[in-house]
Amino acid sequence: MKRVLKFCLSAIMIAAAVSLTSCQPEDLNNDPGNTGGGQTGTFPEPLDHSDVNIPIDWGEYSVEASGLGVSIEVTSVEEKDFTFICRPGASVKSFKMCAYPLAQIYNVLLEQDMLGADPVDVEEALRLYLDERNSGASSGMVGGSDAYYSESVNGDDYSELEFKWSEAPYTYSAPIVPDAEYLIVTLAYLEDEAAGEQGALSVCYLRTDSKPLVGNPGLTIQIIPYYAGFEARYRANNSSAAGFYEYIGVKEEVEEYMNTFGRRMYRDYLRTWRMGEAYDFESSNASIQIELGEDDKALVAAVAVDVNGTPTADFEQADSQLKPLPEGMVDATATLSIVEDKVGSMIFWVEADMDEFTRDVNIRVLPADQAEAYREGGSATQEERDALAANLCLEGWRIQNPNFHFDEENNRPFDDGDGAVVRDIQVDMKSILSGEEYAVVYVARNFYNIASDLKVSDVVTTKTRNVTNPDAFNKKFEVKTENPTPIGFTIHFTFNPEEVATYYWQIVSPTENGQANPASGNKPQIPGFWEANRPLDLTGEHTGTPVTHADWVKYYFEAVDQFNNPLCNVWFYNPFDETTVDNGDGTVTDSWTFADMVAGTQYEIAFAAEDWDGNLSETTVISQATQAMDPGPDPEITLVCQPSQGTPGFTGQVTLVKDIAKVLVMYGETEAEIGVDPELILSGSDRYYYNEYINMMRDRVIGAGEDGETGGLSYYTDVPLSYSGEGPCFVLCVPVGEDEYGEVFGDLKYAIYYNGKIHYNISDFGIAKQ
Repeated sequence: MKRVLKFCLSAIMIAAAVSLTSCQPEDLNNDPGNTGGGQTGTFPEPLDHSDVNIPIDWGEYSVEASGLGVSIEVTSVEEKDFTFICRPGASVKSFKMCAYPLAQIYNVLLEQDMLGADPVDVEEALRLYLDERNSGASSGMVGGSDAYYSESVNGDDYSELEFKWSEAPYTYSAPIVPDAEYLIVTLAYLEDEAAGEQGALSVCYLRTDSKPLVGNPGLTIQIIPYYAGFEARYRANNSSAAGFYEYIGVKEEVEEYMNTFGRRMYRDYLRTWRMGEAYDFESSNASIQIELGEDDKALVAAVAVDVNGTPTADFEQADSQLKPLPEGMVDATATLSIVEDKVGSMIFWVEADMDEFTRDVNIRVLPADQAEAYREGGSATQEERDALAANLCLEGWRIQNPNFHFDEENNRPFDDGDGAVVRDIQVDMKSILSGEEYAVVYVARNFYNIASDLKVSDVVTTKTRNVTNPDAFNKKFEVKTENPTPIGFTIHFTFNPEEVATYYWQIVSPTENGQANPASGNKPQIPGFWEANRPLDLTGEHTGTPVTHADWVKYYFEAVDQFNNPLCNVWFYNPFDETTVDNGDGTVTDSWTFADMVAGTQYEIAFAAEDWDGNLSETTVISQATQAMDPGPDPEITLVCQPSQGTPGFTGQVTLVKDIAKVLVMYGETEAEIGVDPELILSGSDRYYYNEYINMMRDRVIGAGEDGETGGLSYYTDVPLSYSGEGPCFVLCVPVGEDEYGEVFGDLKYAIYYNGKIHYNISDFGIAKQ
C-alpha cells in the first residue's frame, strides 16, 4: 500500500493508509440501525464479504479451535462495546490477543500485497503482527498489543478469560463505533511468555450494534481553495446531526479503496482511522486547513452521526481545489549562510537574506555528506530534490520575513513590503553533535506558497566539546532561586550570550524511581546514578561517593535510548523568547517558575554552562526548599480548567487555598473511575438526586486514595491538569486536611469536559439542585 497522504493538517502531519485494487463494491446498508444486539446470544447480522479477494479464515461471533489454538466466543455486542471469552486449548501455554476494525485490517493487508494472495500468506501476515518479534510499528498494522496471557500470569482464570473491550488495556487498536465490523485475533504459543513455537491463529468476526437513526442527520462539506492548499469546512444540515467523522486522503487512493470495498466499508474507515468520539460541529475540527502540492489531488469525506452515534447510510465527499496561479508570478529568492562566530559544539546560528517576494525560508540541518547529494550537480535526482523541497515546506523549520507585505490584487509587494535579513538558531542534542560537519538545505516560498529551487548552505563544523578541562571555561554564568511557595519556586539563569553558547540543568534531588521529582517536564536520569554517587540522608546531608566532573559529563551526554537522547535539559539564549530579560549590561536572564512540586521538600538543581569554543564548565549544585504546608480542619481548593486551543482536550490547575495536607485527583470517563455512570449525568438523568451524584463521585476519589489505586490519583499538593483526549472527561478533586483526630476530607471540586466545553456544575445537564 502507498502511504502517500502526507498533507499538513494544522501543522500536524497525517500519514494515511489507503490503497487497493479492484473488486465489486458492496451495497450500502440503507437502514444503518441494527436491532437485537447488546445481549447474550443475539447479534447483528454479519455482512457479506464473499466478493473481497483477501481470504481471511474467520468465524462469525465464535471460533472453535483445536488443542493447539484459542477458541473465541463473543458473548455480548453493544453499540460501543463487545464482550468475548478466550479459551486456550490444552497445548496452548500462552497466547496473544488483539482486536481491529475490519476496514483497517483490509487496508493494511492490501499494503502488503495480499489482494488475491494464498490464504496461507494472509495468515502469516497476521501471525507476524501478533508475534512479539514484529510489533505494530514494524508491520504497519493498526494498533497492536505486546501483552500476552498465560497460566503463570493469569492463574486459574487462564482457562477462560473474559474481555470487555472498552476496559481492555489495548483498546487503542480498535476504536469502537456503532454498526462497524471488527476482527478479534489470537495467536497461540506452545511455550510460556508468548515465545517460541507457535500454535494456531484464530480470527473471530463481529459487527457492533446500533440504534435506529434518529431524525435525518446530514452535513455539508465546503471547500475553500488557496494557492497551495485548501480549507475544508464541515457544517451540520440540521439539529439531528450530533457530530461527524472525517478523513482527507489522496483522491486516487481513496477512490481505489471505495472501488474495491464499497462505500460502506469506507464509511467504517472514516470512523475508525483514529481514536476518539465524533467531532462536534462547533469544535475547531469543523474547519481544517491542508497544504497541497500543485499536482496533488485530495478527496475529503465525512459522515454525520446522530445523538446515539449511529451513522448515516452514506457519507458526503468533495474534491480538493486550488486557486490558479497568476501570470507573471515572481519566485522567492533567498540565501542562507552560517554565522561564523556563533558556532558551538551542538548549536549554530544561521542568517537568511530574503528579498521582498519571499514570505519565508524553510530549512533542515543535515550531515554534510547527506546534504552534498542535493547540491547542484550532486547525486540526487530531480525527483528526489523536488520531494525534499516539498517536505521542507510541510515539515521544515520556518524562518519568516517580518517585512513581507504583498498586494495580491496587483501581484506585487506593497510599497512598505521589503526584504529582510533574519538570524535563527539551530540546536539539537540528538542530531547536531560535537565535532561534526553539517549543512543546511533550504527553499524560499513566495506569497502563493510556491517554493524556489532547493539550495544547500556552506558546510559548518561544530566545535569539539572539551569535557576534560573545566577550568578552560572562564565566562560569567550565575544561577539563583527565589520566591519559594508550597508548590514550587523560581530559578534564574544569568549570562552573556556572546560568551555562553548553551547551558545544562536538571533537578537531581529528590528522586523517585530513578527520576527527578517532579517527573513532569524532566528527562529521565541514568538509573541509580544519583543514589549511587551522592545520596541524601534524612537530614539532607550528602553521603556516599562524591560526583566527579566525568560523572556529570556522563550524566549530561550519555544516550539512554534508541533515539540517542541525552539526559539533561539543554538551553540557550533565544532572542525571540519574550520571557528572556535583557539586563542592559550585555547579559540576559532566563527564568522558570515551578508549580508542581511537593510542599516542605528540599530540591537540588545541578547546572553547567558551555562557551562558544565548546569548553564545558564544572557542575554546581544549589538547593532550594519549598514552603511547608500547614494542614488544618477546613481544607479548601479551587479548580479552574479551560479547553485547549486548536486541539481537543483541556488544561487546568488546582490551586491551594488553605489547610491543605494533600489533594486527591482523579480523571474519569467510566463508572468504574468516577463512581457513577457518566452517561446518567450527561443525559440529565433523574435516577439520583443532585447530592447523591456529588457524594458518589466524592466517595470514589476518597475511596481510591484509601485503596491506593492509581489511574490518575495524585498526592502532589498542587496539581497541574491536562487531558488530550476527545471524549467527555470528569476531573474530580478532594482536598485533604488534618485535625486532632486525623485526616479531614473537604468538599468535592469537579469539572466536566464535554463537547469542547468546561462545565463546573452537573446542573448544566439538567440535574436539579435539591
